[in-house]
Amino acid sequence: MNRTEILWVSVSPDAETSGSVQAACEASGLRVHACDTAEEACDLVASSSHRYAALVASIGAREGGRDTSLCDAPLRAASRSTPGLFTVVFSPAAQADPKSRLERFAAGARMVTAYPQALQEALCLVHQQLTSRGALACGCC
Repeated sequence: MNRTEILWVSVSPDAETSGSVQAACEASGLRVHACDTAEEACDLVASSSHRYAALVASIGAREGGRDTSLCDAPLRAASRSTPGLFTVVFSPAAQADPKSRLERFAAGARMVTAYPQALQEALCLVHQQLTSRGALACGCC
């Protein structure tokens, strides 16, 4: 099965963050599979890792959004089951705090951002890598 979906888990959601992440994910060209809890995301990654191209864990900016470790369990599950999965933390708090950013990278994130345009560009590149043959195609094939 081709990896054609983004697994999106929103912990401590708020409307602004959720709207930004949803729009960026949908603009990437990959289908979005949203889940409500970190536990659900862990289960999905472990059981269906072949179907996901990326994991986006978003943490809202509202009260409770300061605990950026809420997304660590899905990041670690993705690192264990699918090391090649592109993992992103979308969080204003993690973006603003260097220590938190480093902790998210240690947990398995490959990107930490609070900018919807940056998220969209990265996910578009993931989609392009999965669908493009590239400039150096084999002449025999």
